[in-house]
Amino acid sequence: MSKALQKLQILRRQHGLSEEEYRGILQRITGQTSAKGLSDAQIIRVIDTLEGGDGRRQAEGEIPAKIRVMCRDLHELGGWPDPDLTEAGIARFCRRQAGVDDAGWVQPDRVSSVVEALRARLRRVGCDLPSNVKPDDALRIVLDAQEDRLYALHGRGMPAEEEQRLQAVRARIATGGLGRSEMWAMVSQNGARIRALVTARKEGGSDASDA
Repeated sequence: MSKALQKLQILRRQHGLSEEEYRGILQRITGQTSAKGLSDAQIIRVIDTLEGGDGRRQAEGEIPAKIRVMCRDLHELGGWPDPDLTEAGIARFCRRQAGVDDAGWVQPDRVSSVVEALRARLRRVGCDLPSNVKPDDALRIVLDAQEDRLYALHGRGMPAEEEQRLQAVRARIATGGLGRSEMWAMVSQNGARIRALVTARKEGGSDASDA
């Protein structure tokens, strides 16, 4: 192993980069997803980027967390473009909107474009999240939007037990009877139902994006 590659591996550990994040940096800078076969000159370019801060993660910051939460909300409302919500999918979204391969690398001057793109997609599936909304309030807004989405996707054919379940959830939200962990669980449960209905509509030839 060359000294340049050894130094790169040390920097990778210092930055706490996951395999996916590491390969994303390599691809962004060299066009390759593996350091194996790279010239020392290419490796040094990656090292310079990491040492200069351009490739540093902001994983503990507020920005990547906000982006990931909004991506999750979109996924749970059936509006995420991929069947599953993965870091690779979030990376593709960030690449299209801001030219970077991870939410943690979105530069401050590009944050608004990513957040607004997500906000616009959320509005398309009936969820209008105000800026600076508190986490618990955001969960309630998502739950309300999920209820509307489920009614729209079912049309007039919503099963009685499903309607009763939604009414019970609405009553508990209104009385403050749902804690954060319960709201998370309910969002996840509703999300699975919504995605199944969206998939069924797509397979049936309907455009679920307008539901």
